[in-house]
Amino acid sequence: MLVAAANALSYFFRTPGIADLIGADQNVVEAMGFPFEIWREDKVYTGSLFINYPMVGLNLLVGIGLGSIFGVVGLLLRHRFNSWVEEFEANDTGKKSIGFQFSVKSLLMVTTVAAMLIAALTSWNGTPQVLMGIYFLGPIVLISIAMLPRRIHWQHRCVVLTVLSAVMIAVAISTGIKLNVPLDRVLLGIFVSWTPQSTFAAFFMVVGLITIRLWSGSLPYGDCLPGSKIPAESQSDISSDLR
Repeated sequence: MLVAAANALSYFFRTPGIADLIGADQNVVEAMGFPFEIWREDKVYTGSLFINYPMVGLNLLVGIGLGSIFGVVGLLLRHRFNSWVEEFEANDTGKKSIGFQFSVKSLLMVTTVAAMLIAALTSWNGTPQVLMGIYFLGPIVLISIAMLPRRIHWQHRCVVLTVLSAVMIAVAISTGIKLNVPLDRVLLGIFVSWTPQSTFAAFFMVVGLITIRLWSGSLPYGDCLPGSKIPAESQSDISSDLR
């Protein structure tokens, strides 16, 4: 996923601008690929192909190598990670669901966000600003709205994200039609904008959660700080993970 996000992000470094994503007939030569270029608009590669498949293979090898590193780490620490997942599931399942209810503060935030979105869509209907907002603020808005309801299961939040994502993509396509932006360009804009944001946000959130758990003191690993003595229980757990 990190390599896929890097490939999507490479669009903004290999392409002179984003004019083709928000307006028609801008004559911007688009390209994509990390670490090696795999596609450039109107460029024909070996065998009359529009995709540079040898470079796709090299990028795939880079992804496999990076994934193998994380895979080895996950394999070595699988017992600890599994226990954390089980703990999370137990805590989440044990919460009494109260449905889609909001606190006064959350309700005020939802109302404010909804009012701002409606005002923006009304004022900028059919303008490039709407597409730019969806491209670069879409994931933040979606996650913020999904996280506002209190005490609902994480799977319910996924449902909220799915529905809101479909609605936002439909708005982007509708706006693109008004601006004479081809459908493939609108979908390309969503891909190159949303994929890096979503992937890096998920990655850093997981890294942050792991860091908090390691330093919280609630788990044996929390005692393994520089200059501290590792308890016998922690030593056995670590040895078990490494085995």
